[in-house]
Amino acid sequence: MSGSGPRAVRDGLPEALLGKVRSLLRKAENAGATEEEARVYLAKATELMAKYGIEQAMLDDVTEPERPADRIVDLYPPYVKEGRRLLARIGYEMRCRSVYPGGKANRHRVHLFGFEADIQATEVLFASLRLQMLADADRADRLHRPEGEDTRAYKRSWMLGFIREVTARIGAAQQAARAAAEQRTEAEGEGRDGRSVALVLADRTTVVEARLAARYPKLNKTRPTKFTGTGYRQGVADGRDADIGGPAFDEEGQAPQLAF
Repeated sequence: MSGSGPRAVRDGLPEALLGKVRSLLRKAENAGATEEEARVYLAKATELMAKYGIEQAMLDDVTEPERPADRIVDLYPPYVKEGRRLLARIGYEMRCRSVYPGGKANRHRVHLFGFEADIQATEVLFASLRLQMLADADRADRLHRPEGEDTRAYKRSWMLGFIREVTARIGAAQQAARAAAEQRTEAEGEGRDGRSVALVLADRTTVVEARLAARYPKLNKTRPTKFTGTGYRQGVADGRDADIGGPAFDEEGQAPQLAF
């Protein structure tokens, strides 16, 4: 759908939608919720944000240079590295890109780039899933850690499995919302300037990546994460229910690093 003139910069997710999403996520985080209930609550919250994000993309004029945004997100112990990874992976599935700025002063930070609604959706999901990740890692440690294995190593490996699985589920929700939008635009002929959903989303990604590249013209790729614990497979299994061996972990690099 073509705009007739410049659009005002939007403030992110509408309050009504944000209220619904936060309500669903609170229910998912509730200790009294069953695993199936928690999974359903997360799926619905993710579906709502994915649908809104894609519908907004089809309405927005992505040629406006002011529209992409960026935000520094500070993370706090415990398990900051795993938190950074969770945030970066959620952001990637929500069409954002992120950088670990590098250096001691920034070792607990992630720099997110994206459109405002997508950044906000990323932060909302991250806040909920981080709580679930920490609580479920404690539970998995109590129930499944082999006798004699280091608790921290087990939890770290579990978290990697959890992050992989839960962000894959977020990605699947995005794909479903995109497929539904494509069917709708084909049936109703509402594609902006006749362009497909895929092309509009690709254009937005290009704009976001250009802003990131302008801010960080020289980036190091992140090194593969290595772990010693045996909790990875259990983390994957538990990640399916979340609301949505080698050397020890690498140390932080000093130069900015591309996360996702």
